[in-house]
Amino acid sequence: EHLGDASLLAPYLAALPEPPALPLHPLCWPRTLRVEAMLGSSPQARMLVRHSRIRGLINAQAMVSAGLARTEEEAVWAHVIVESRAVSLRSKAGSLELALCPLIDLLNHQLPGHSRPTACSFSASEDCGHVRL
Repeated sequence: EHLGDASLLAPYLAALPEPPALPLHPLCWPRTLRVEAMLGSSPQARMLVRHSRIRGLINAQAMVSAGLARTEEEAVWAHVIVESRAVSLRSKAGSLELALCPLIDLLNHQLPGHSRPTACSFSASEDCGHVRL
């Protein structure tokens, strides 16, 4: 995003939702929201929300410290985008890594005037590193 229009991903980044449009992620919930009151009957849900918020804030602070984001808000946005849109792909080293795949992301949307969203599935080829749609 720092490259602006010079980035090859500029059109994709411009299509991503801005922070106000990401209210479903716990990091985007108002800090005044009482999670205990909302999820009082589910200790598991409270723990997952708390863990997601803590992990997200730690990641955001690390991004700012490393110079990967200018502000905590920008880092939180990046974290939420990756966490909500990324797919897991196996790296050359063999570990599972999160990756944004713009084509897959853009295919999985509901088209205006259609009653059903389009669905895209993919499989990653472990031997050659390609993604097959």
